[in-house]
Amino acid sequence: MENQIRGDETDKIETIGKIREIIVDLFRGYPQYVYFGKFEFFFGKKEGQRIVNILTRDKLLETDYNIEEDTYFYRLTPRGIDFAVSLINLEHSESNKKVAEEMLRYTGVLVILAIGQFLLVMWQIIFLMS
Repeated sequence: MENQIRGDETDKIETIGKIREIIVDLFRGYPQYVYFGKFEFFFGKKEGQRIVNILTRDKLLETDYNIEEDTYFYRLTPRGIDFAVSLINLEHSESNKKVAEEMLRYTGVLVILAIGQFLLVMWQIIFLMS
């Protein structure tokens, strides 16, 4: 049970953030789309190979193993490209969410100020009428 993570806590997992960075980076260089060693560099050889195997099994990467150099060469599949675009959209939607939250706070402050100004004007009108 201690290795399980709740769904609302996945943003705290460093591995997911690093995989997102690598896949988006693979997408940025798509025309020259054959890479090697990115996952292994960030996660170590064994863990990097495990992640590449998972992404290959999920059909996000195509891999080719070079026996002489003991290195994986990989590139994004069409499904991997769709996934990379989704990750980019997710990143932008998260930043838009932060802006929307700030705007909501500013709007609340403006509403409170407007109500205060209205009450002040009403108080002055009542004071002048009496």
